[in-house]
Amino acid sequence: MIALLSPRPTTDERVKLTDNIWRGTLAAIVYSRISSPAVHEFGALDVSFDNTTFQDRPVPTIDFQMLHNCLKRIANAAREKSLSTEKWFGYD
Repeated sequence: MIALLSPRPTTDERVKLTDNIWRGTLAAIVYSRISSPAVHEFGALDVSFDNTTFQDRPVPTIDFQMLHNCLKRIANAAREKSLSTEKWFGYD
């Protein structure tokens, strides 16, 4: 990969690429071997944990609506934190 890119990247960029190229390789392996179709088409698939309980109650099915509601709560909390602290998500 690095040989194919040369001589375009600078020396510093080549060093950074060499030090981190394993991350891209690992990500590609995980994506091709472990990735679920739900990543691209979550509305079509629900994730369930049959026969799994938490505190003696069945674990609910994870569907689009559940994830959407969670994302809205996270976005609202981040917005409130940013506005109340006048910092980006409470941090500089």
